[in-house]
Amino acid sequence: RRQQEADHTCMKRFVLAAGAAVGPSTAGALQSPPVARREPHSVKFGYVESENRGANPMRPCKTLVDNYFWLRDDKREAPEVLDLLKAENEFCESQTAHLGDLRKVLYNELLSHVRADDETVPYDYGPYCYSSKTVKGKAYREYWRNGEKYLDVNEVAKDMRKPSMCDVCSVSPSPRGSEIAYCVDDSGYETYDIKFLPPRTTKDDESRTHPAISGNVSGSVCWRDESRLLYATHDEAHRPYRVYQRDLRSGEDSLLFEDLDDLFNVNCWRDVDGTVFVESSSKETTEVYFMKEDDDKLELVKKREPGVEYVVASRGQKLYVVANGDGHDNRALYVASKDAPGDWRLLLPSSDERSLSEVHATKDFVVLTGREGGYTRVWVSVDGETAFDLVPSIFGGGSSADDEDDDDDDEGKNQAYEVVLSS
Repeated sequence: RRQQEADHTCMKRFVLAAGAAVGPSTAGALQSPPVARREPHSVKFGYVESENRGANPMRPCKTLVDNYFWLRDDKREAPEVLDLLKAENEFCESQTAHLGDLRKVLYNELLSHVRADDETVPYDYGPYCYSSKTVKGKAYREYWRNGEKYLDVNEVAKDMRKPSMCDVCSVSPSPRGSEIAYCVDDSGYETYDIKFLPPRTTKDDESRTHPAISGNVSGSVCWRDESRLLYATHDEAHRPYRVYQRDLRSGEDSLLFEDLDDLFNVNCWRDVDGTVFVESSSKETTEVYFMKEDDDKLELVKKREPGVEYVVASRGQKLYVVANGDGHDNRALYVASKDAPGDWRLLLPSSDERSLSEVHATKDFVVLTGREGGYTRVWVSVDGETAFDLVPSIFGGGSSADDEDDDDDDEGKNQAYEVVLSS
């Protein structure tokens, strides 16, 4: 009760402090909002001949009239649409101008709870130690390797058309660190270009770089080795549906995977032991493939089955799979051989009291994350077959495996496992 009274007093003080800013005065404000013109356009829902409308479209097709269909502008270039948005923003600003002081109060209050100078936990990958940090007074993140700043997004933003909208993601060093790729977008539409940093293995390499990969890149990328990079692209509906492989030696691209089902999105990633995976997933169904070393063929883990979701981790010649199915909502843990990836052997059955979410595997242990007793939990097994012991006092979520072995030829050998706690 005392805490409630204190909160109430604090709120009254806040309202009084901001009271002068929340008055209803709109002197000088625009009184009439802009109105978009109406232009009837017929939109068909259900089956349409010669169009892909899914596996079971509605029949017969129904037609509705959308008077504002003309406002759709995926490229954000139509002058009439941009003028209307500008007019709407101006009307909004004029109607809320009296709230300017309150905005500042709220912004400063939120900012006071944000740590401006922050750094991620350093992690070893190959022969290097990586981290990233935010710096007070700078808008974007910096990326560091062995104490050297190798990518400053603040500098990247300076060359963008819209520096205030610079979005950099998937900063990805190659396994041995000779190449670094990153995705960048300044449109706000999450359509990326892949750019490469000059290699820094020798002084002669510093003047050499690779041409950017431009187009409908989704932001999902991973290295297969020091010269081959996998990346996903969008279709016309902005759905990630293809995975390509770029060979940096020849500059050529090859199509590895394509999913034409509109309900599924594709992505790719590299596991701790170096195995490359390609996943196609919908809201409730998953299908995963993996690549064997020096073989461009994708191996199917298990064919998609409606309502069955699964995640996979690689450990040498074994695949660990967390999946639902068999009439259970909660997931169970299975293991399979890469020679027979669809033949799953049960390790931990599903349970009404325990919900498994992810599995991570290294040479030294297998880690499960999930929930039990209302809390996020982590279980660890050394042999990957028995004794999945609960790690005590873990109430947060998220995880990533960190390679702490200095021998970069022994990929997948880990001594530490990072658990990220957040609020």
